Amino acid sequence: MAVHPSELLGPNESFYPPEGADVAPAFCGTLRTAQVRMHTSPELVRPVLDGRDARIFPGITLALFTLGDLLVPVARGRIVRESPGHATPSYWCVIPELGRVWQERADGGWSRAALPLTLVNDTDNEAHQGLAMFLYRQDAVSSMRFQFVQQTAPYLLKQPFLAWGSAPVELVSLAADTETHGAQVKAEIAQRLTALPWSRLRPARLTDSPGQSRRSGSSRWLWCAMKFSTTDARRPHAATIRIRLRCDSGFAR
Repeated sequence: MAVHPSELLGPNESFYPPEGADVAPAFCGTLRTAQVRMHTSPELVRPVLDGRDARIFPGITLALFTLGDLLVPVARGRIVRESPGHATPSYWCVIPELGRVWQERADGGWSRAALPLTLVNDTDNEAHQGLAMFLYRQDAVSSMRFQFVQQTAPYLLKQPFLAWGSAPVELVSLAADTETHGAQVKAEIAQRLTALPWSRLRPARLTDSPGQSRRSGSSRWLWCAMKFSTTDARRPHAATIRIRLRCDSGFAR
């Protein structure tokens, strides 16, 4: 019997548009996800705390819209709590962030929408960073596939784990406050620092900063400063990186 994709963890890159992906049409709407039992590895030893089950992906409501190829959650960067009315509440809330939309020809006219999603609890500091994706076409949406493969140190649950699954989704509205939040997102993006790949940097010099060496037994710590500049003359940038090296018997670590 074939295994459904929701039963498996996939590469995180599958939640990001591949090279040559087609442009997706605009989307604007409010989604409501159903509660679902997540797959976890390993199984949680003590999943229920104060009547809330950490194995359950929460039933949440998310207002989303597109800005070009960006997928914008209206509640981006904020805790979204589970909708009330469930017999057993989930242990988790979520924090959504900016995502992407695109089309792949194999999807038969559907568009893909993916975004970072973090599972958090409102009483401790544990967080599970992950990704979620659904398909949309006109006034229809698919279920939401999700996976969480990175986390901070466990606290009350006392064990690290991976989680993944798929939640049914209902499109409850085709409206969102695009004007106000669209302007805010544009302003946020305009204030971001330029991000470039390491291949665009060229080292200028490597020097031992005077007065920063320290001896400890037979080891010697050296502070080194390395200046970089970009190769793009139209948008010049420079940066200095300070690294600490320990030299033992002629080797730098």
